[in-house]
Amino acid sequence: MIKSILTLLTFTSAFAFACPKLEGQYTCQYSDGSSDAVIISQKNENGTTVYSLGATEVIADGKTHPVDQDDLKGTYIAQCAASSVNADVTGKVYDNGQPAADVTMTIKVNKTTAGANIEQSGEFKFGADVVPFEDKAICTLN
Repeated sequence: MIKSILTLLTFTSAFAFACPKLEGQYTCQYSDGSSDAVIISQKNENGTTVYSLGATEVIADGKTHPVDQDDLKGTYIAQCAASSVNADVTGKVYDNGQPAADVTMTIKVNKTTAGANIEQSGEFKFGADVVPFEDKAICTLN
């Protein structure tokens, strides 16, 4: 579930710049060899772009918004710059309903002719232990 949430957040944006159109069906191949089928819906509500992935909606207005999922609780802020979208996420990761780690991450999406390239980087904090991470994905528009 967390990979789906992160993927959706990577497709979010702020209205300050023209944002890339990301609506469609994608196949995302991650650097660890796994893949996900992702369907993104996109609509405009009173000048604000709203992206949807299943029942999860992301309001792309450049303001702080909550993330409230079973395995991730926190906030995100997303912004656009031409053909890219950048999001900052801060929160707690949960495992079986129990807090497992704090997380901070930056997600960058660059729109391509074939779909989008995604880069995720940040860190998990398990008490005093800090574990940095990076992940890349190539998402192809089906």
